Amino acid sequence: TVYQFESDPRFETVLHAQIEDLDGWDQWVSPNLKNPPDPSQKFTSFWAKGGPRTKRLAVEWRETDGSRWFATVPLEPKWKRYLLPESAFEFWESIPARKETQLDLSHGQNISFGLALSHTGGLTGDQEFWVADVGTTQGKGVTQFDWDVDFPVRELLYPHYQTYSCTDTQTIVPRREQALLTIAGEIETPKEVQAYPARPQSFGWINTNRDHRLVPLLEARSSSGDLRGIIAALRFDEDLESMWAAVSIEDPAFYLQPPMLEFVRDLVLRMMQGDFLWEGGSTQPTYFPGDPIQVGASVCHRNSPYGETFVRHTISEASSGRVIYLRDHPKGKYEISSATAEKIELQ
Repeated sequence: TVYQFESDPRFETVLHAQIEDLDGWDQWVSPNLKNPPDPSQKFTSFWAKGGPRTKRLAVEWRETDGSRWFATVPLEPKWKRYLLPESAFEFWESIPARKETQLDLSHGQNISFGLALSHTGGLTGDQEFWVADVGTTQGKGVTQFDWDVDFPVRELLYPHYQTYSCTDTQTIVPRREQALLTIAGEIETPKEVQAYPARPQSFGWINTNRDHRLVPLLEARSSSGDLRGIIAALRFDEDLESMWAAVSIEDPAFYLQPPMLEFVRDLVLRMMQGDFLWEGGSTQPTYFPGDPIQVGASVCHRNSPYGETFVRHTISEASSGRVIYLRDHPKGKYEISSATAEKIELQ
């Protein structure tokens, strides 16, 4: 990594960062300030631009008490000015007593610019950016900030750093353990692939009192067939009042492929249908010989015009795949009268 100051006709001096093979974090840290900003200075001001592969920039303030505060801004190929209020910086694990407070620039010790998988997720490999004209200001006359949006945390959707970069991704295919959606045709894998971390699945009927279910839909696999990560997933609450789906690929061209257009359409239709398994399977991951096997299921249901719902239980041999138990409950129709999940016990 090379950080160097270069002359520039517009700003006189700019910080030029050239990061080679980013695989964690890398940042330039300023010397400690001799004089902290005046209390009236509530905004951090700077200009920045990114190289062809560098789409985001992490900015960190450290206060004199050791607390750390991060903001992430989008970068463009051309110079752009950024004006960040104190509220744009979020607390980062450091001083626990400061977690519920806010950045105070009047106690600022130093500022840093860089990249980190925790804050600029999806950026790996060689990266490049420029920063200039850094300072603080009162921000007089500025009343609206296009990046100052306070979204609540939504798994899969926000914040953006909930993905990681994958390497050796040969194919993107439907998740083997799900039966909600299929893909008609082969999906062309983009050059850069991001994925969602693994999450607990609804395997087994064990009444875990979970507050949501996450269903992986698409996954990336390597040239040897190894799992690289989850590419698309569906998330919903038990009453189906909150439901959303997400796909982790950033390249817009990925979604113009005919198989992906059909996938998105089918996904929306399936979400509108409104009948989902909440959990299902056996009450134990293994049984001793002779013990009765108990299986069951919990179902989420929302009134829909798609007909009646039934639950089918099958038990198959692991070695051959031969079905040794199959039952629809009851008699091919599983009536549900409300959004409350019903349970089936078969023994």
